[in-house]
Amino acid sequence: MIFNLVNKYKYLLPVIYCLGGVLLLGTLVPFFCAQITCEKCSMATVNPSSFLMPLFAYGSIGLVGLTIGFTRKTASEKNALDFDKTRSELNDAFSVIAIVRKKLVSHDSKVDRRKAYDYMQGLEAAVKAEREQAQAQATPEASESQASAEAGAAVNFAFMMNQSTTPEGANSFIFWGLSSDPNVAPANRAASEAPTKKGGKAEPTAQEVSVAAFKILNSFEGCANAIRYGIYDEDFIYNVYGSQFIDFYELTYGLMKARQRELPRAWVNYEWLAVKWTLRRKITGVTSKEWEETSYIIQESLAAIKEHTKVRPDPGKLQKFMNKLERRKFPA
Repeated sequence: MIFNLVNKYKYLLPVIYCLGGVLLLGTLVPFFCAQITCEKCSMATVNPSSFLMPLFAYGSIGLVGLTIGFTRKTASEKNALDFDKTRSELNDAFSVIAIVRKKLVSHDSKVDRRKAYDYMQGLEAAVKAEREQAQAQATPEASESQASAEAGAAVNFAFMMNQSTTPEGANSFIFWGLSSDPNVAPANRAASEAPTKKGGKAEPTAQEVSVAAFKILNSFEGCANAIRYGIYDEDFIYNVYGSQFIDFYELTYGLMKARQRELPRAWVNYEWLAVKWTLRRKITGVTSKEWEETSYIIQESLAAIKEHTKVRPDPGKLQKFMNKLERRKFPA
């Protein structure tokens, strides 16, 4: 319970600590002033340790809390690197989604939300239709294989019946071929059954798209849950994968809503994080002021390096640009 309160109200404990420090000072200062202004008291009788020890003890508590906070921040950033390994395992799934996304983009290279919603809304129905079609095709194929086996047996029977002996004693054989047998040209049949390709990549089926989408959604759900409990550093994940989280949410919105009609809590953590980051992008812009200033310093430094190669080298002139970039080592 305390852990959840700290995550939800991360500024509550610092505020309480500061208020406690103010109250402690407000209590000790009048006593200290009373001892100094006391007519019967002297500086020799004033014991500073009675006032300093509570302050030192209270300061030590704050130092411990500050150390725990920095340690937790560092640990969350380190844990966020584990998600990078998980993300690398989703490359195959993202390649399938990328093919689908190309069909759902508008003229400005952004996802057409209406088309994406309709496609993802009917994805599970398309998967069900593919399964029914596969089952329907399985029965004729089984009958065809049985018919081909019977035809092969008939060919062998014809071969045996047409074996004859001439008056000279030599044997003569007559071979009969069935051109209508589908197994005669398996190469042509395999070529006809090969998946259609577009742009050098095989067009994914609805089943493949569904598997890839569910795999990515489950991975993003685990990441969002870890961010909510402070295990992953939110700023670190946002700076690296924020655009992917937002774009994939817009693409699979219809699929998520279709599933949430049956399971209301399906991917609720991922939806919470995607909506939060969408608001964050709308408020701060796609690129924050911090990144715009950093980009300007980068261009300025590149121009200085180019000028440095034309004239007599002076490393001291480049040091100021190095210092500017060093000050922006930790992004906002």
